[in-house]
Amino acid sequence: MKIQNSARVFWGEACIAISVVRNAKNWPSVLLATFRRRFHQSGPERVFELRTRRNVVLQCPNTAAYHPIYEIVISDVYQLRAIRWMEPPQSVLDIGAHVGAFTCALAVDLPNATYTCVEPSDSTLHWLEHNLALNGLSNQTRVIGAAVASKDGEAILFEQGEASSVSSLYDSVGSHAVPTATMSFASAVAACERPPELVKMDCEGGEYAAILDSPDDCWASIKHLLIEYHPVPGLNFGTIHTRLASLGLVQMSHRPSPTAGLGIAYFARVDSTNTWIGNH
Repeated sequence: MKIQNSARVFWGEACIAISVVRNAKNWPSVLLATFRRRFHQSGPERVFELRTRRNVVLQCPNTAAYHPIYEIVISDVYQLRAIRWMEPPQSVLDIGAHVGAFTCALAVDLPNATYTCVEPSDSTLHWLEHNLALNGLSNQTRVIGAAVASKDGEAILFEQGEASSVSSLYDSVGSHAVPTATMSFASAVAACERPPELVKMDCEGGEYAAILDSPDDCWASIKHLLIEYHPVPGLNFGTIHTRLASLGLVQMSHRPSPTAGLGIAYFARVDSTNTWIGNH
């Protein structure tokens, strides 16, 4: 059993290394940062940088803040590289935009779309705007500093360091409490320059309020939803599935995590045949 576990770990590390080399131009420094973090070591560099072979440049603090960059661009958890657009979306709403990895990666294939990025953390907004500028997207992207919640207003955001990828409206041990603006999903949709056709949600539990507490009409334009859902007491993925089904959005894929209540799913309109996503 010990030999099997060691072999599994070795194979996992090898796959990580292969994926980094395959997708990153600056793979030596990315690999070094990856394995330092894996062994709980910090390097001397203050900024983590990823330069992809598709000419996306992303920067963030050289801390666990780089995890979403790695997941979206290297691991391709949303399978963006497999998407083939026949009728490309013209408006994208990125909820929980973090430092902009999703928007910047998607814009390679949707260069003419407009983007709306919603991100509640003041310590993250600087990096988001910085990365949008690095990738020439500032003029076609609106950045909104708010957390998606049941209604417009104010709340307390719990952060765990600069550009934390786990900032949430739900309290967590060791987090720093800061005030933040909140906005409903309907308000986020209305803030887009054009009605959004594609929505990505990764908002650390806020996805339940966005989906369950929003009026039906604000979903009319949305053909594609990519969502990472998170553990929230008393709620589960089934409630999301039921609500989206009532809106005409069909589950195309679902990849639950070993962590209970955590996973990634893709939903699309029943009549939306203009997109193919491989391996779903």
